[in-house]
Amino acid sequence: TVTPSVDKSVDKAAPGFAGEWEVTGTAGVEISLDFTLPDSLSHELDSVGLRIDFNSTDVSYDDGSGGQLSPTGVIDPNGPTATDLGGGGQLSVWIGGTVHPTLSQTGGNYAADIILTVAYTGS
Repeated sequence: TVTPSVDKSVDKAAPGFAGEWEVTGTAGVEISLDFTLPDSLSHELDSVGLRIDFNSTDVSYDDGSGGQLSPTGVIDPNGPTATDLGGGGQLSVWIGGTVHPTLSQTGGNYAADIILTVAYTGS
């Protein structure tokens, strides 16, 4: 729930609220994580936007050793990052962010896509 004119954040460590991806591949190899982030969310019935931003600590990841509440590391979603897949060939990724509603923000549901592109780096 968002209140007009009051910024609202979702923490990356909030189970059930943060965005989440499960990445699988070859254990121990380096991969790049590159986010395509929206600058606003779109209203379900209107052309009104709701501004959203992501700061340099809004993403965490875990290689299977800690989980969402005790992740392996924190990364900046605003630029590509390289990390290794865990020993089991898995990596969990979580993202939070902050919306900035205006005083006259239209009520209703808002949504936007966040795209995570994962690729082997060859390193």
